[in-house]
Amino acid sequence: MIYESIKKLVQYGINTGLTPETERIYTTNLLLDLVKEDNYEDVSCDLDNIVLEDVLKDLLDEAVRRGIIEDSIGYRDLFDTKL
Repeated sequence: MIYESIKKLVQYGINTGLTPETERIYTTNLLLDLVKEDNYEDVSCDLDNIVLEDVLKDLLDEAVRRGIIEDSIGYRDLFDTKL
């Protein structure tokens, strides 16, 4: 789940022009570091219809589960901005 969300967020950035294609690996590594994940698996997932809100919610929920942030609107907003 975490790998899929990261892959989708990176692809969303590339699709919207926020992230250049040449920065795909670097951006993926930054996100992995942010969620304190040492490994990465290139999972297959649908990259055609990415809903940003859903991807961010999944990453925020995972950050709460991992104890990276507290489960409050304030902490979620701050972490959302980092993502």
